[in-house]
Amino acid sequence: MGAHANYYEIVYTLIHLKKALHRLTEEKYQGIISEISKHEIDPYDEDQKLPTNKELAQTLGFSQAKTNNLLKSLHQELISNSNWHPIEVKDFVHVLYIRIHEERPWFTRRKKDRNPILDEYTWVSMKLPYTPRIGEKIDLRFLEGWYFTHGHVHEIQHQIDGVTQKIMIYVHPINNYAWKWKRLKEEVEADERSRRRLRDR
Repeated sequence: MGAHANYYEIVYTLIHLKKALHRLTEEKYQGIISEISKHEIDPYDEDQKLPTNKELAQTLGFSQAKTNNLLKSLHQELISNSNWHPIEVKDFVHVLYIRIHEERPWFTRRKKDRNPILDEYTWVSMKLPYTPRIGEKIDLRFLEGWYFTHGHVHEIQHQIDGVTQKIMIYVHPINNYAWKWKRLKEEVEADERSRRRLRDR
């Protein structure tokens, strides 16, 4: 970890993974582990108040430099320890994001020429029994009244946030890019077979 550490992210991660901190038994960590263990992460609250490295230093009565070193060292020890004791990710959530994305980056167009529909989107978190695959259609009828309620999956990403796996599902409300790519692939392969047959005559 470099000199310019992001202490907010370190504290955020340590609180998320606080159940694994009991493995680190060195005396120097116990005060900061005890303080961190008092806090919880609400994955649906973007404005939640978490302790800063400065506030932890004040609470523990340590210098800022000592607290920063402890936070970095504790974080590094926890990640290294996971090589022998894997961190258990027990929870998951599907995050569906439906919007029209431009073929060209939006900043290449003049603002007055930008279609306002490109700024509309539907975002919802769910726990699905099945993860939709790329190319499959999703219909969220219970979102009636929102701008977009259905479309085809064109991208899936997985984000590990503490002990929660976020499955990010990106949906296009109009185009089925997977189907188009498959058709194009089939056409290219058919053209290559035709060319080979002509060469072999």
